[in-house]
Amino acid sequence: MRTESCTCCRHVMVKRTAQAALKIACDLVDEKMITEEKAVSMIDPRNLDTLLHPQFDAAAIKAARAGCKSARCFTGSCLR
Repeated sequence: MRTESCTCCRHVMVKRTAQAALKIACDLVDEKMITEEKAVSMIDPRNLDTLLHPQFDAAAIKAARAGCKSARCFTGSCLR
């Protein structure tokens, strides 16, 4: 990670999600800019772990709870 500053431009360091990193790597391979081996090495293995777990859209969960008639939904226990 670069820490020195540049007077001609400003750099902003941002983290990308595992999904974004995977998409970028796949796009670069599809465009023949990098090899598959390089794409795999670009992605942090700790980030890939997050892709192995289910991910839910917060709005979809809220909509499902709003549409549920169960008394347990008021506590959220029916969707756990």
